[in-house]
Amino acid sequence: MKASKESIENLVKNASLAVGDMYPFIKQDMHVMAECDDGVSPLLRLVPELRMNVRFILVDLESSFRALMNAGSAVEKRLHLINIRADIYESYKLLYGYGKSRQHTAWSKIGGELQALQESSAEKAYGQLKKEYDAITPLLVRIKTSIRDKDNRNLTYHYDGNLLNVYQNILEATDEEGMCRRIIPIFDSLLAVLIFCDHVELVEKSKGYVLPKTDVRDDYKLTIQKLFAKALGSNVHMKLITKRFLDNASQIDTLARTTKSLVNIQEYAKNNCPLIDFPEAGNMVKMSQTHLLIQIMLVNIASDINAYLNSGSEPEFAFIMRRLAITRYAVLSQLFGYSDDERENSLWASIYKMIPENYDAFVCSAKQIRMELENLIDASDKKIRTLYTHLINRRRNNVPAIIATMEAANPVTELKKTEAFVRATTKISRFLKALMDKLAKDAHAKVN
Repeated sequence: MKASKESIENLVKNASLAVGDMYPFIKQDMHVMAECDDGVSPLLRLVPELRMNVRFILVDLESSFRALMNAGSAVEKRLHLINIRADIYESYKLLYGYGKSRQHTAWSKIGGELQALQESSAEKAYGQLKKEYDAITPLLVRIKTSIRDKDNRNLTYHYDGNLLNVYQNILEATDEEGMCRRIIPIFDSLLAVLIFCDHVELVEKSKGYVLPKTDVRDDYKLTIQKLFAKALGSNVHMKLITKRFLDNASQIDTLARTTKSLVNIQEYAKNNCPLIDFPEAGNMVKMSQTHLLIQIMLVNIASDINAYLNSGSEPEFAFIMRRLAITRYAVLSQLFGYSDDERENSLWASIYKMIPENYDAFVCSAKQIRMELENLIDASDKKIRTLYTHLINRRRNNVPAIIATMEAANPVTELKKTEAFVRATTKISRFLKALMDKLAKDAHAKVN
């Protein structure tokens, strides 16, 4: 049965309220973690970290889920669906862990502490906590993601050298109802973990162990995001640009079909005419891939900006805004490269090499574009993107650093970076069209 418009609106509203209510407690848990000393038992010391992780995941997923429910077009919904899948994958890694990294999660450490206490103490309360822990663990295991989720995560956060893989991943993201069915049990499991944390705290309090008291005051950093979004939302020019990008989303399908056809021609020539050199096919594939990359990026950015403008609570603005940094870095890595090695193998390097030396005007334009791309490279973006896409890195929990970085982010600076990025890439699109036309014209002239 389909949900009514009213029930969806209530769901969206309640998700926003939950995010706003829960976020301050993430900050509180961060401060409690920092204040814990040897006077706090090893078991209790893990509680604020686990609680912080769970609340961060809830805020993150609910922000993304609300963006999905608010999305006004099919392509926006697809992009939010792949974002949620990527977030679930990273959340599972933080909460329960994969392979050898599992032992470093707070959940695993709490299990180890309870096992040791149960074996060394006759106290029934620890046995009860262990039973509760063992009952919740299968719920967390059921969240477990698949290899397809891992592929989706990598394609979402990093894109891919083969843009057809990115396109196919977006194309397959259609099951909104299935995502709702998947995410609701995750929320239920996370709430069970929060209740478990309260039980651990009560048992430890009865033993004389308490967590330090902290006074966390609202520093209103995220209020700036809300005020900025309100001003941005009244900007008619911005609305027109995002609408244009989304209205042109069908170009992605056209470019994907063109790229696939060119790849097939290249493969056919390689397999059936091995003695014939056919560099033009490879050049056309690179140019078509670049067009496809830029078009996907423009729609992605438009989708993120719309989600940002439609955020309901202050924390949502920061959680959605970070997606712009992730997208910008992923595309620039493929298009131009941050390191020398990346630049050598980038799409732009391939395009630059295919410009004939006697195309003076094109060489000049290419050099100007290169300078613009170089100006877009910010070394701090790599560190920030790595942080945003890895909630836990081996032994290190990145949640406190992510929160601090999101709160410190200047929305005006982020948007200016994104605007400069869009301007440079649209120049590249025009440049590529002109170059392809010129190369085709000259090739036709040679034949005749």
